[in-house]
Amino acid sequence: MMTEEAKRAQREYMKQYRKRNREKVNELNRKWRQENPDKVREYNQRYWERKAKQMANE
Repeated sequence: MMTEEAKRAQREYMKQYRKRNREKVNELNRKWRQENPDKVREYNQRYWERKAKQMANE
């Protein structure tokens, strides 16, 4: 388990990495989504089910 400080450092590093490599990251993401439409659909379904539960609890 990582300490909170290590998690913060990792988040900052990844933020900078994504900023420096925006086109590469976006291209890989588009390619993965195109090759895995079933996983994308499943993820979206789980996301909206979770959102519906959150809204019902508020």
